[in-house]
Amino acid sequence: MEQLVSQGARRVLVVEDDPTLCELLRVLLDRPGREVRTAADGLDALRQIRYQDPDVILLDLMLPRMNGFEVVRELAASDSDALQRVIVLTAASESTLKDFHERRVYRVIKKPFDIAELAEAVEACAANRAVKVT
Repeated sequence: MEQLVSQGARRVLVVEDDPTLCELLRVLLDRPGREVRTAADGLDALRQIRYQDPDVILLDLMLPRMNGFEVVRELAASDSDALQRVIVLTAASESTLKDFHERRVYRVIKKPFDIAELAEAVEACAANRAVKVT
């Protein structure tokens, strides 16, 4: 008999080019049994997504080398299910964010963000990623 079991946020990838904010997010999300990795640009983020398969991807939009918009487009083209693991963290305007609502990322959280809201979003996003257990 198969059942779906939520594994929680075991692997979180923080994609943020501001080193201070990146470290703050890493510390805030670090919990026993959870691995928090970081990437400072979109190219490194895609590489880590392919090889580490994170449960949750916190993605800034304004990144060097490859921005968050390009990361989302690449994920949509190669693995649209990955979009349901993306939480966009941004200060961008609503008109700029229209594309993300159409592509159905898990959630968009505006900067400055509420820490409790972000933590709840990470857990809820991870809960949506179910694993089949036989």
